[in-house]
Amino acid sequence: MMLNNTFPGSKLYMNMFFAFVILFSVSCNNDVKEDTFIPFKKGLQHHLNALKNKDITQFEPTVGDSVVCILPNGDTLITKSKFMDFHKKWFSDKNWEFNYTILKTNSVGDFGYAWLQYQYVEKDDAGQVLETDNNYLTLLFQKSKNGWQLVHDQNTIILDKK
Repeated sequence: MMLNNTFPGSKLYMNMFFAFVILFSVSCNNDVKEDTFIPFKKGLQHHLNALKNKDITQFEPTVGDSVVCILPNGDTLITKSKFMDFHKKWFSDKNWEFNYTILKTNSVGDFGYAWLQYQYVEKDDAGQVLETDNNYLTLLFQKSKNGWQLVHDQNTIILDKK
C-alpha cells in the first residue's frame, strides 16, 4: 500500500516509517545482546587467565576465526588452526611462566585492545631458569555472539639497552 501524500500527516508517518526501518536494520546487524554481554575487561581477563593457566579449553573460545599473530621473532600465525596448534604445543610444556602487567586498555563499540608488558620465563625440569624474555604484547579483540574474541596478537621484544 502506497501512502498518499495528500493525506494529512502522511509525510510525518512516512518519516517515522523510514526511521523505524533504519533503526530496526541497525539493531538487526548486531548479533550481540548488549544487556547480557560481558564487559571487555572481563573478557580480556578470561583470555589472560586461560593463557597463564595453560588451559587450552578455556583459551580456544576467546580466539576469533580470523586471528593474526605476530610472534616476537617476526614469525606469523595467520589462521586460527595454526594459532591453536602453536598454543596447544606451548601449553603442553609446563616449564614456563607468563607474568604480565596490563599497561593500557580501551574499548569502543565492537572492538577492544590491551597493551601489556610481560616476562616469559623458561625453566628446566629442576626449576632452574634457562631464559627470561621481556616483551610488549598488544591484543585486539572483537565482540561477537561468542564473546570477546582475539583477532590480532602482536608481540614485540623489549631490547636491553645497555
